[in-house]
Amino acid sequence: MGNQLISKKTNIGIKGWMCICILVHHLYQFTGLFLHTYFGHFLNLLGSWAVAVFLFLSGYGLYCSYSEKGPEYIKGFLKKRFLPLYIIYAIAVLIYFIYDFGPSMTVTTVLRSLTWGGTIVSFGWFFQMLFVLYLLFYLSFRFISNKYVRSAIIGGFSIIYLIVAHLYGQYDYPILAFLFGLIVAVHRNALAKSVEKKTLYYFILSFLTFFSMYLIYVFGVIMGKFTVGPFFLNTILCLSGLGIIVFVVSLSFICERKNIPLFVNPIINVISKFSLEVYILQGLVLRLFVPYNSNLPLYILSVLLSLTVLSVIYHYVNLFIRKMLVKCLKA
Repeated sequence: MGNQLISKKTNIGIKGWMCICILVHHLYQFTGLFLHTYFGHFLNLLGSWAVAVFLFLSGYGLYCSYSEKGPEYIKGFLKKRFLPLYIIYAIAVLIYFIYDFGPSMTVTTVLRSLTWGGTIVSFGWFFQMLFVLYLLFYLSFRFISNKYVRSAIIGGFSIIYLIVAHLYGQYDYPILAFLFGLIVAVHRNALAKSVEKKTLYYFILSFLTFFSMYLIYVFGVIMGKFTVGPFFLNTILCLSGLGIIVFVVSLSFICERKNIPLFVNPIINVISKFSLEVYILQGLVLRLFVPYNSNLPLYILSVLLSLTVLSVIYHYVNLFIRKMLVKCLKA
């Protein structure tokens, strides 16, 4: 593995698994399967943990790309990284606008969906948060040379975002995982050597951190055994997210070293390829088949089959639109 902490292939593979975790989390929400059980509580938090891992990998991957390609990567960042992602999201806004069209669909609602402050796209808060992080990354790396100042600015704005989102009734604590990914990427060579020597230590410690925070959440928040305020709750969730990130990274390190194809295999590679489309369309598909969720096997099968087909179509439609847009920009 050399000095690689997370290889590009493993990074992509982990994102594929996180896509599966988020879908399972939303299936739980729409079906109520395992409701009021310990496993159900786990599934209820699974989506946020998966988002935290995804944001960590995004921050990690962006910095690694920057360190390999230099300032030229930042110059082309908006066109090559930000714009393609925004196009995927903007098309989704149009689709949801058509599907949910009615008196409640105002110009303000659509504008907020295309910017920030709420969205008509089911679970679209993640994309709005990602756009903010991408812009923060671009501005920080475009105009600031000191890596510590960059991290401080991104961290400061992330905390401000967290506070503002809380006022809007959103608990976007996974946003801090992006900053963690950037910091880890800066020190990835030294960390890779440390993890190489103490893989089992990181693996066990991260699991214990994650699991203990999960138990505190279950007994404090769900079962009401003791009082949990908003700050304490966010701290618990942040620590559990940190634990799951280190756990996944340690597990991927073990898999690469032992040649276990958990994160790099043909099936997970295909899922990873369409992961963004699966995420952005799953809310629509889950809602579409709600009338049939009394028959759980039929509902789950209908969702999975429809989501697979629509995600593939959506992926290639987006590619076509992006190619047309590139031609228009060059003309």
